[in-house]
This record gives sequence, structure tokens and C-alpha cells, in this order.
Amino acid sequence: MIINESKDHIIFYDGFCLLCSRFVQHLIKLDKSKNFKYAHISTNFSKSFLKNKIKANDIGKFIVYYSKGKFYFKSDAIIQIFLDLGGIFKVLLLLKIFPLKIRNFTYDTFSKNRYQWFGKLKECNVQYLNSKERYIND
Repeated sequence: MIINESKDHIIFYDGFCLLCSRFVQHLIKLDKSKNFKYAHISTNFSKSFLKNKIKANDIGKFIVYYSKGKFYFKSDAIIQIFLDLGGIFKVLLLLKIFPLKIRNFTYDTFSKNRYQWFGKLKECNVQYLNSKERYIND
């Protein structure tokens, strides 16, 4: 898959996390324009693309969103994804009234407990519905 770094919207997520995988499933349904591409965080592509952007031991601990040449992490990633979806989701911009430390503390709490609270898949289920072309696999 050819990546256009100035135009692409790529969501890097933990494909073993049930919560993360369901989030991606819902995004696919909501993204009628098919703007987003998805990459499991442990693929060679993800590791290479994120190499100088986050610490190697942080890969998989939080969602990363790449949009038009800019990286977003944790709560900023979630908010920006919904802003880029547009429509009614732009109301989530209101979440930015909360300081980043508070938003990321909440995010980190969910992230640290996501397997216990929501479950963990035995294998990465990276292709849903009829959207194989939206996944970046290597």
C-alpha cells in the first residue's frame, strides 16, 4: 500500500485488545468516506513508521493517529479521529476544555486495564467486514 504522508489518515491500534478492535470496527462503519486506514501496532510497517515518533517500549500502550503529516497520541488521538470524521462528532472538541493531563490520566487508566476490563483476543483480528483494502499489513 502506498502511503501519502501529506494526505493519509492512519490509526495505529492494538489488534489484540478487544476494546481497541471494536473501536476500529465502529470507525469503519462510521467512516462512510473511507478516509481512514488502519495498522495493527505490532506490524513491521507500524514499527518502522513510528520508529522516531514514540519510544519502542511505548508501542502498543496507546493509540496513535497520523493525519496529514501530524501525529496525535492518547486522548488527543481519539478526539482528532472524531473531529476528522466530522458531523455530529465535532462536538467532542468540547473535551479539550479538560486539561491534557486529566484527559490522558483517564486514557491511561483505561489503557492499563483494558485487557482485564474488556478482554484480549488470542490473535489479532485485523480485517473486518469488507474493508481489507483499508488495512496496512506487511
